[in-house]
Amino acid sequence: MRGLFVTSFIADAQPFVIPTLYARARRDLFSWLGGEPDAARAAAGVLVCVTVTLTDGLVLARSVFNHSMNYRSVVALGKATLVDAPAGET
Repeated sequence: MRGLFVTSFIADAQPFVIPTLYARARRDLFSWLGGEPDAARAAAGVLVCVTVTLTDGLVLARSVFNHSMNYRSVVALGKATLVDAPAGET
């Protein structure tokens, strides 16, 4: 993977910013918050902001001040929905 996916939301007046794995199916984004079950449950039903950044290349120069990165990114806003696995499947 050459990108970074970050899910951000506020639950109980507490901001969360969690880097996660993701998948896309048509117009839906799926974020894996399995390592953070409390955060996953807290995010259900709230407004979220997700960002995806794909790195295309690093531009290295002799001076650190001239280094750069070529990248593409997107910010998407939406409402989170908790998706559980069917009983017996994990």
